[in-house]
Amino acid sequence: MDGSADDGRKLDSGARSQVAGGIPVGAETGNHSPQISFDTVQRLDPDIITIIPCGYSIDQSLSEISTLTSRDGWNQLRAVQNKQVYIADGDHYFNRPGPRLVDSARILAEIIHPSLFRKEEHPEWINLANHQFQQMVSALP
Repeated sequence: MDGSADDGRKLDSGARSQVAGGIPVGAETGNHSPQISFDTVQRLDPDIITIIPCGYSIDQSLSEISTLTSRDGWNQLRAVQNKQVYIADGDHYFNRPGPRLVDSARILAEIIHPSLFRKEEHPEWINLANHQFQQMVSALP
């Protein structure tokens, strides 16, 4: 279970997405977060992709991101083309019950509705395209 409210209701990944103003297309409210095949991601072709592996920090996710980005069809996804792929800190914010559930809903809201938030830095999540661009620029002579 992703977390629970005092009355026993689950605040799972689908519910958190809804609380944040999103429409979960790869998760069902009330159920554990599913493993989703790449074929399913292609079929769903979401507007936004959040990569939040269980127990992974952002750095750990980045170290394995080529598993996704090197796949045939990755660059054709709507979220990739529109630079709407995000990696969040699953280890600290999404995989533990308790007060961090509010933080995880806020993180999703910042990703889904960036114009409603003024913060420039987001240590809990990154935009993959921006990160890749910054890495490329920092590697220039």
